[in-house]
Amino acid sequence: MKVKRRKVITVQTRQVATVRWHRQPLVMHCEQCADESCMVTPGEAAVLARTTARHIFRRVEAGEIHFLETADGALLVCRNSLAVA
Repeated sequence: MKVKRRKVITVQTRQVATVRWHRQPLVMHCEQCADESCMVTPGEAAVLARTTARHIFRRVEAGEIHFLETADGALLVCRNSLAVA
C-alpha cells in the first residue's frame, strides 16, 4: 500500500500603502478641535484611516469625525479627529 504525502505551504503577505499628496495641505481652523488642522477629502481620509470613504461618511454623520463643508458643498474632514476616533 502506498502512503500519500501532502505538503502544506502557508504564505503570509503584508500590504503597504504609500500616500503621495499632489496638492498643498489645506490647513484650516477646526471649530470642534478649536485648533488649526489639516483638512482632507473623504477619499484621502479613507486612505489615512485604512477604511472606505463610505465608512468615513458614516462616521461624519454619527458625529465621530470633525468636518466642514465649503461654500460649493464639498466635504472636508479634520485630520486630527481621524487619529482620535
